[in-house]
Amino acid sequence: MNVDHRRPRVANGKILDVIQRHVLERARPSDAVAEMLAYMPNAGYEVGDTRRYGNTGRKVEACLIATRDWHIGDEMRLLTGMIACLDPKDDAELKKGNRDFSVMWSTRKNCSCLFLGPARFANHDCVSNCKFISLGQNSISFKVIREIKCGEEITVYYGKHYFGENNCECRCVTCEK
Repeated sequence: MNVDHRRPRVANGKILDVIQRHVLERARPSDAVAEMLAYMPNAGYEVGDTRRYGNTGRKVEACLIATRDWHIGDEMRLLTGMIACLDPKDDAELKKGNRDFSVMWSTRKNCSCLFLGPARFANHDCVSNCKFISLGQNSISFKVIREIKCGEEITVYYGKHYFGENNCECRCVTCEK
């Protein structure tokens, strides 16, 4: 476990307020992440941007960048995410338009879920440098499985068929080589 930093001392109510204002009321989860990161200056990562995964228009998307070196076995306890189950009506509403939400299908819960928190910005790589670790029924964090240097993108393996059969449509750095 990383001992370079202490856990932030932020009241749960403050975090809930940030989520309420930016995610639920304004539909701007990126703003929520930016505000919450202000409370975690020693988190060891920051939300950056990349054009790597955009289609032909080279759309700018978010990514996670290490702000310090991470070693195999380190747990990124401040890089977390939560899922919230969506009822079919909410799922359909979020799919309308081009909203900045991360909706994923949970095979464990058998429903669409909204992926919240900075962990949602972790991009896929078939030879990732991190893996998901469970923090309970609805929360995840990351464990480092390959050395990460300051300035490198933090990546995770989404699954065998996330990008088509055997990830045949994958555009990660590993598959591009």
